[in-house]
Amino acid sequence: QVHENVKRTKDLNQQESEVRDKQASLAQQMAEVEAKVKAHAAAQEAYAKQVNELVAAQEAVATESVRLEVMQQEIVDKRAELTAQEKELTAREKKASKDLASAARQVDENVKKTAELARLEAELKEGKQVLAEQLADASAQLKAAAATREPHAKQVKEL
Repeated sequence: QVHENVKRTKDLNQQESEVRDKQASLAQQMAEVEAKVKAHAAAQEAYAKQVNELVAAQEAVATESVRLEVMQQEIVDKRAELTAQEKELTAREKKASKDLASAARQVDENVKKTAELARLEAELKEGKQVLAEQLADASAQLKAAAATREPHAKQVKEL
């Protein structure tokens, strides 16, 4: 029986040693699993952070896209406004060109009329001079006639 007890004790010691080895192995496996769980949790946290950063970046891109679309529409509107102004300025320029041509024709006409007026004034001056000379001649003739008439009138009176 002692022999059996020793054998049983050996068996129990052997089993206890195996159980302790299994416990140590399980503890090591548990530590590895916990490390993996922590690593996985850290990876998930990093992934969640990246997702949040990507969502924020996507929102920033969307905001910038909207801002660029607004700017593009403003550019289109400005371009249309500038085109309208350019058309208006072209029309004004054409009108101004026509007005300038008309004014140039008017100046030419006025120059011709001024030349004609100067010619007429010269003729008038010449005509006045001729009339003044004729008037002086007529006045001299009238004085001469009056001078000859006076003695003639005296003769008539004397007769």
